[in-house]
Amino acid sequence: MERGKNMKRAHYMSNVSNALKFLESRKIKLVNIRPADIVDGKSIILGLVWMLILCYQIEESGNEDGSTAPSGTRGRAKEVLLEWARKKTTGQVEGLEVKDFTTSWRDGMAFNAMIHAIRPELVNLRAVQQMDVRQRLENAFSTAEERMGIPRLIDAEDVDVPKPDEKSIMTYIAQFSRKYPDEPSGALNREHGELLRWINESQHRLQIVNQAITDIQAEYKDYIKYEKECNEKHKQFKNFERKESKSTTFPAEKLKELKDSFDDIIDRVKKWRIKLDTSLPGELGQIGQWINDAESLLEKDLPFDPETLSPEGNYKNYSILKDEHARFFNNKDLIQQSFLRIKRDSSIVGQHISQEHLNNLNGRLTAIMQNSEEREHYLNFEETRWKLQCLLTPFDQLLKTLNQKQGNIDETARRLNELKIMVHGDKIIQTIEHIMPDLHSKAQQYHQLSKKDDRKKEFITFTEQVRKRMKSAVTDLTSKETLLEETMENWNTYYSCIEPFEKWLNEGEQVLRRSSEEKTAYFSNVENWRQFHLKLNKAIQFLLSVCDDDNGTMLKNKLLLINRRWKDIDDSVKQYHHDEVIKKKRDEFYAGRAKLLETLEKIEREIQDSLPCTLKAIKEQDHRLYNAQAEIETFQRTLQILIKLGQTIDRESGDQHHPGEMISLLQVCQDKLSKIEHDLPLISKRNKTIHTQLQKFEDGMDKFTQWLNDGKQTIHQYTLQVPVKKIETFLEQHRNFFTETAYYRSMIESKGKLLTDLKKSNVGTQINFNMIDEQYNQMLIEFEQICQEASYWDKQFSLHTELWRNFHHRLKLLEDWIEKAQDIVKEKNDDYAWLIRKHKDFFDNADDEILHGFVNSGQELLHIRSENDQKDIKHLMDTLETKWKTEEKYTSHIDAISRSEDCA
Repeated sequence: MERGKNMKRAHYMSNVSNALKFLESRKIKLVNIRPADIVDGKSIILGLVWMLILCYQIEESGNEDGSTAPSGTRGRAKEVLLEWARKKTTGQVEGLEVKDFTTSWRDGMAFNAMIHAIRPELVNLRAVQQMDVRQRLENAFSTAEERMGIPRLIDAEDVDVPKPDEKSIMTYIAQFSRKYPDEPSGALNREHGELLRWINESQHRLQIVNQAITDIQAEYKDYIKYEKECNEKHKQFKNFERKESKSTTFPAEKLKELKDSFDDIIDRVKKWRIKLDTSLPGELGQIGQWINDAESLLEKDLPFDPETLSPEGNYKNYSILKDEHARFFNNKDLIQQSFLRIKRDSSIVGQHISQEHLNNLNGRLTAIMQNSEEREHYLNFEETRWKLQCLLTPFDQLLKTLNQKQGNIDETARRLNELKIMVHGDKIIQTIEHIMPDLHSKAQQYHQLSKKDDRKKEFITFTEQVRKRMKSAVTDLTSKETLLEETMENWNTYYSCIEPFEKWLNEGEQVLRRSSEEKTAYFSNVENWRQFHLKLNKAIQFLLSVCDDDNGTMLKNKLLLINRRWKDIDDSVKQYHHDEVIKKKRDEFYAGRAKLLETLEKIEREIQDSLPCTLKAIKEQDHRLYNAQAEIETFQRTLQILIKLGQTIDRESGDQHHPGEMISLLQVCQDKLSKIEHDLPLISKRNKTIHTQLQKFEDGMDKFTQWLNDGKQTIHQYTLQVPVKKIETFLEQHRNFFTETAYYRSMIESKGKLLTDLKKSNVGTQINFNMIDEQYNQMLIEFEQICQEASYWDKQFSLHTELWRNFHHRLKLLEDWIEKAQDIVKEKNDDYAWLIRKHKDFFDNADDEILHGFVNSGQELLHIRSENDQKDIKHLMDTLETKWKTEEKYTSHIDAISRSEDCA
């Protein structure tokens, strides 16, 4: 086909000639129509236009497959279209009958009835009947255009005429027939029929795939148009398939037929595209071939089913695909560079290839570049995934084996060994964990490039699942290894315990028929065997929880047997021990009762026995009673313990003849305890009162005793055989010390009264006043004794002092007289007469009482002084008496002189 702005008549003639040849090839009869008639615009062209409408719209609308009718049947096109219109309108409105394509449509009811037949919801026929003709026609044409997509080829004014144009109405009605044809044969519903019709039409239209290209650019336009239509229909089919696949009334084989038909059409469309791409001239055709090969490779399904192959097989196949992909796309950059170079060449576009075709190739090449990289990452991921799966499969098999019930000890040891070899020897977990980062990286790379959300999600999900799975598996393997080790440990426990335990059971069953001494000796370590049995029981119970049915049955039977035998022996031993325990409990009860009773009786005696009325005794008893009071709760708890113990003994002994015997034995303790609880506060209160009075009694006693002792010591050191000064000192000290005698006498009297009151207030009690009476009496006696001694010494000291004072007084008088006498005697004076008179006056008046008083007082002292003092006093008395007498002789001499002078 010729194209361009500078086309001339020759070019027009060529193009019209090609069009007329195509129409002839479709067996459309062209009578006297030449290319020049069309180029020159002669009226004959109107006949050609009607022929085209009749052929491609009216006739094709009457064929089920949408194909052009053979030339021999084209005369029936009008009748077929009229029959279709009649079927659609009949019965819609009473009295409506379509007989032709002219007057039958004039009033507009037939148009509305046809629309109602196809889409009932669009037209309300009752309302339409109330409209006038123009309104009916307008309603039908506007509804068809707006709601059904039927172009308005005619207006109301064209039809509301005495005789409407037949060809116009046929052309308009043919649009309805073409868009809403009757269901083809085999159609189960309208949509199914529509799809079948399109398939039949497509199969006819796609015959072009096998025909030679006359105008590549025009044919490419037809291809693009059809490809778009095909894609829309394919979407329609997919929706239809999803809907009807859930239906129970639509046969599955019909859906498969539709799918096969669509697959065939899509394949033929692809071949059509390949024909167009590879038919391009020169290097473009080579690039077109490469693009289609690349698309085929990218779209090609896997040549194997991963579900049916082993991980090793999948790993090998994906490695091959990866290598194949790498080899094919090794030169993709060169292809892209070549295409870009051609694309920039303006002489090629429009001459050898249309812009639309070039853009299509460019878009596909761009998609190939992206998709090839995406597929590369996809294959990289799959290769790594199946490489990992090669490790995961035996790993999963191991886990599966480990999750099964375990067998005997040998099978358990084998599993444990396999686990240790794979995990610790082959280090499969470390190998998988080493691959995981690479797998995750490749999944991320694919995720960044791919637009396939499901596959991206699958890869990420798979990677995450493997990660979680391995995390869980590591924990699971650790627990499984621990479980196997525990199983082995319990198997070893079982085999090490079962034989000695059965031996002990055999011997124990024999010993039960022997004497008590033998039973006691044999079953003395029964608790050890109880733990042994428990250990064996736990081991078997554990093994039952992990072993298979065969081993479980064996272990269960063994467990039932040893448990039954153990129970028989244990029950017998427990009964034997029960009797022994009852005996021990009785002994414990009687010992506890005796101890409690002894303690209570001791406290009772403490309360009842005579108590000396002393502070020490009261304090000591208060202390004992305080301790007893503090122990009351302990006694009560002990009593309750003994009561419970007694009840236990009565209950466990099963003695029907003496029920409550143990409890009755405790009644004495209960009574004593109750009485003690009653008496203790009273005794404490009494003792508190006595203690207060005794403290009053004792107040000042230490001071009195000290005074008494000091008085005794003071008196003890008294003596009269000391100088008179010392006696005077004694007398002063004595009187100073014993000035408190009256105070202590008053104190003794008050304590006597206190003691009397204390006795009166405690008449009839267990208080013994003997000691305090003795104490008081002794104090009274000692006080009277010291008072008597103090009175005696006071008299003695007073007497001696008085005698001494009198002696010294007379001594002084005597010494003074002698001294004066001596002075007078010694005195000299010329007046001798005067001197004699003076002497005579002095000596004549001398008082003899001075000497006699001195001698008498000296005699009194001689009776009370010591022998040494007597000598001194006697010597002094003699000396002074001699001097006295000497002076008296001098007096006689004076008298003689005086007489001589008188005589003279």
